[in-house]
Order: sequence, then structure tokens, then C-alpha cells
Amino acid sequence: VLGFIEMIDQVNNVLDIIRSYLVNRFSLGTRLWLFSLLLKYHLLKTASPLIIYTAWNSKISGYERQEKLIWSKNFDALILLDACRYDVFSIVVYEYLDGRLKPVVSPASYTTSWLRHVWSNKIWNDIVYVSATLFVNKRGLFKEFDARDKFLHMEEVWDWGWSKDLAMVPPSKVNLAVKIAMTKMKIRGFRYRRDYRLVVHYIQPHVPYIVFKNTFALIHQYKKMGYKELSKFTLSHLLLGLLKETIIDNNEVSKVLRRAYEHNLRWVLKYVAELASYLDGRIVITSDHGELLGEYGLYFHPDVPLPQLRLVPWFVVR
Repeated sequence: VLGFIEMIDQVNNVLDIIRSYLVNRFSLGTRLWLFSLLLKYHLLKTASPLIIYTAWNSKISGYERQEKLIWSKNFDALILLDACRYDVFSIVVYEYLDGRLKPVVSPASYTTSWLRHVWSNKIWNDIVYVSATLFVNKRGLFKEFDARDKFLHMEEVWDWGWSKDLAMVPPSKVNLAVKIAMTKMKIRGFRYRRDYRLVVHYIQPHVPYIVFKNTFALIHQYKKMGYKELSKFTLSHLLLGLLKETIIDNNEVSKVLRRAYEHNLRWVLKYVAELASYLDGRIVITSDHGELLGEYGLYFHPDVPLPQLRLVPWFVVR
């Protein structure tokens, strides 16, 4: 644990290095490394069906389909943890909650595709969707999934709950949004469980990672200032480049990302447990997709059907 903390401190204290990135871009070695990751994404998606087929059939076939469980309506509150892997969740969840856990297969490897697969087939006039992700919005901002008029009510936490200091929507704001949404529905004459069900979409354990909050906040600040060097990269890939420059060893990069990911998961589960104690009825925790933490030399969640991306938890809270 101490070594991990020291490594995090090392990364969080290299703000001068980040500033040099913003002006001078990444070093040649890091640019080549990031390019190799993009190339692997492309090869896995288009030129390596045997790898994907083998991984899929050895790890995923035979499990229940998540979308069918959601469509069965057998929940009063569905809690979504964005980018939550089954294996990591299974290790830490019982520190916070008691319940029954099983792995299920998500229909997608990234959020907008998941939203389209799960929610596009009908109008959900019994769903109040509380969302920390911009992809669920009332404004039709994304072509792949248009949530306008799709749900009984949407509470757009991403619009008012964003923390500049953390460069994310913290889970505490999501919990507050649930209470606000339920109050709004009560005023309109709708009762939870009788007239509507809840879908609560947290952004964690997805990046940004809370242990890198200073780094992410600075990168976000400079991106908003319009640095062309940053416009080509997501926050995730900028962090990956920073870790590569600071730590160099790929195995160590994966270890640091995994520990940071676990930390995010524990952080959000603390608030999920708090919300579960507030709500009654049948509460289910699941995820839209998983996350790659160095497997196959890849990170985050490209559009490929790998087990680490498609196997997600289905946890019924007791």
C-alpha cells in the first residue's frame, strides 16, 4: 500500500511535466506507445476475430444476457456503475453491501452503445433516470442514443453536479440528485415503486480516478484553454501518457491503474451503500460495460467484445 501511495504522489507531483506536455506534446517514445495502443484497438476490432472469438467463448458464453434481466423489470432501483468489471467488483463489494452476485453479459463495450441496446426499443414511462453521464440528456446531444422523451423523467446530474476541483461528478451529488428527483416526482403525484422505478447512473469507477484528481483537474483546465496538443486526446489517454512518461514500465503502469480503479470503485460503493439504505424495494447493482487495465496490452474500453469489457456484475442487494 505504501508503495502505491508513493507512486501516486510521484505522479501527482509532476505538474511541471504535464505543463511541458501541454506546450511540447508527449515525448517521441510516448507518442509511439500511444499510437501502438490505437493500432491494437484497430487490429482487435477488424483483423483478429480468432482472438476475440476464443476469448468470448472461453470466458463469456453461457452467462445470462444483462439486457433481458433489465427488460424483465424485476427491480425497483437499478444502480449503474460506469465501466465496472465483474472480477474487481466481486472482490470489494462485500466490504460495503450484502447480497447475491452473479456475472452477466453486457450487450456493449462502451456507454452509448449500451444505452442504445438497452433502452432504445421502447418508451420507458415508468423509469426515472438519474444520470451523472452526459450521454443521457434531454437535448439530443448524441446521435447514437437520443434520450429525449425516452423516460418518465431525467435528472441530469452531469449538468449541475460537476466538480471543477475533481474534474468529474462525485457520487455524493448523484445521491443528492436521487432525493431531488424523488421529491419532484412526489410533487407531481408519482410514488416510487407504485408509479415508477429508478435507474441511478454513477460515473465511477470510470476515469477520472480520484487519486489523480490534481492531475485531471489541471489537464481539464488546459483543455478548456484550447491547447491544440490536447484536443486529440481524452483525459484517459493523457493520464496514460503521463504514467508512461513517469513510470516507464508497462507492467507498473497497469498495476497503478488497477489500484486507482479499485480506489474509485470503493469510493462509489460507499455512496451506493448509503443510497441503498435510503431506498426500499428490490435494488440491483450492475454496469454498462467493463474496463481493460492492461490486458492484451490495452486500456479503457474500446469497441471490442472482450471478457473484461462485457462481463459485468448483477448484484441483488439484501
